[in-house]
Amino acid sequence: MRYRLSAAATMLLVSALISPHCNAYIVSPSAVPLRQQLGYLRLLTTDLIAAQPGELSSRQIQESHDLMKAWSRLKHDKDVCNSALQVEHVLKRILDEQKAGNSYAKLTTQDYNCVLEAWARCKGEASALRTEQILQVMEQMRSPPPNLDSFKAA
Repeated sequence: MRYRLSAAATMLLVSALISPHCNAYIVSPSAVPLRQQLGYLRLLTTDLIAAQPGELSSRQIQESHDLMKAWSRLKHDKDVCNSALQVEHVLKRILDEQKAGNSYAKLTTQDYNCVLEAWARCKGEASALRTEQILQVMEQMRSPPPNLDSFKAA
């Protein structure tokens, strides 16, 4: 038996699939070809980083958390260290927002864990040192505090 969608339902479904704010589009590894995922993530990252400090909305801050998670979980063999750099760029951008006085800009332990996990997947001595440096910064700042996952990643 075939089901027919109404025109309104079809438009809603299509708009959800192509919406730039649809989290499933970002984090679902099999929903979109890897090349398109990378292009989309690069575009979102560039837009986020290009904004002036203090100008990000609460929605953009929330999207930045999703963006870090997406970069850290992206499965691709080519240039895996680029993902770690992208996650770190987004994290630094949120830190800049905090310094600019944006009350919405709050980093969580999970945000830092995304950076740690991305660097840990990178492999190599330099990435191991970078992971350790980030963990030490977390311990010194104490906000947000590292958790068990932070130490596992390092």
